[in-house]
Amino acid sequence: MLNSVDSDHSQVMNSFSNSMEVDQNSSQSSTQSPAAQVMQKTNMPSSTPNDQILGKDKLDELMRQVDSTLQIDEEVYDTFSEIANDFVDNIVHRACQLAKHRGSSTLDPKDLQFVLAKDWNISIPGYGTDELKPYKRPMATEAHKQRLALIRKHLKKY
Repeated sequence: MLNSVDSDHSQVMNSFSNSMEVDQNSSQSSTQSPAAQVMQKTNMPSSTPNDQILGKDKLDELMRQVDSTLQIDEEVYDTFSEIANDFVDNIVHRACQLAKHRGSSTLDPKDLQFVLAKDWNISIPGYGTDELKPYKRPMATEAHKQRLALIRKHLKKY
């Protein structure tokens, strides 16, 4: 079972590796979004038409969680779908830039995790960092310093 998971993971990473290689001759601009290009190059099926990340049925499900009586216009569906697509495109683009910056031709989960954490303050459950974050003590305010000085002064008397 573990070997099949490892092989599936390596196949996905290899397909990302092939799709993320830097093409020196790619001066033409594409009409597809970066996420759609990755899906197309890796032969990943698109779950919704027009390479939309957030489809109408998924948006309906999310809206029912908020309010079961809420009705949404078609224009609102389109707007939410466009916002979701832009969000994913932005994340994928920044993660690809990060992978390229660190000299890799593969997009790793840590690239996505870093972008989500730094740009959007979103942490992915189950994908903890390998290192422990150091605890940063908050800076002492001037009022706190004055109180400590009064306490020390009072203790010196005794």
